[in-house]
Amino acid sequence: MTRIARHYVLLTLAFAGSAALLAGAALCGSEARADSPDSTTVYRWVDAQGVVHYSDHASPGAQQLQIHPAPTFHDPPAPRVPEVGVTMVSPPDCPYGYYDYPPYNCAPDGYYGPEWFVNGAFIGAGPWFSGPANFRGYVDSHYDPRRGYHGPAPPRGQHPDQHRPAGHVARFHGDEAHDAHGNVLPASQPTAAGTGAGTGTRRP
Repeated sequence: MTRIARHYVLLTLAFAGSAALLAGAALCGSEARADSPDSTTVYRWVDAQGVVHYSDHASPGAQQLQIHPAPTFHDPPAPRVPEVGVTMVSPPDCPYGYYDYPPYNCAPDGYYGPEWFVNGAFIGAGPWFSGPANFRGYVDSHYDPRRGYHGPAPPRGQHPDQHRPAGHVARFHGDEAHDAHGNVLPASQPTAAGTGAGTGTRRP
C-alpha cells in the first residue's frame, strides 16, 4: 500500500468516526429546530476515488447536513409530598365514660374503677386521654360487650343520673387492669390510684 493510499485510508477512518459522532448528535437533537442558532452546518461529498469528505465549507455537489447540539438533561423534579392534616376529635359525651377501645361507645356506670374519675369527671380513655402519664386503672370486664355484656348502656349525650354520680357506685368489682388506650395489663401491676389487687370499693 502506497503512502498516499494509507493517507486516504486513515483520513477515511477519521471522517467515518466523526460522521458517527455527528450522526449521534443529530439523532439526540432531532427535536430541536433546524434553524436553531446553536446548530452547525456540515457538508458531505464523495470524491472521484470514492473517499467521503466532511467540511464546514460548501463544495460543488456536496450534501448539506444540519447538526444540532445534544439535548441537555436535567434531574426530574422532586415528587410532591402530599400534606397530611391531623385532626383531634372530641371525646363522646357519655355520662359514665366510654369503653377504652374504638369506636369508644358509652360504658355503663360500674365498668370503670374510681381511679378513672377526678371529682366525678371521667378523665378519658383513647386519643383524648387527659390523665397522668403511665396511667393504669381497673375495669369490670363483666360490663364489656366484647366479653358478652348485652345490658343497658347510656347513649351519647345523655346526662348522668343525679342519684348515680359518675365514678361512684356502691361496690366496684375490678377484674382487669387497663391503660388509657384499652390495653390489658398484668393484674399484679399497680395502678395510678394504687388499687392493687383488682377489686375495690368506690365511695358512694
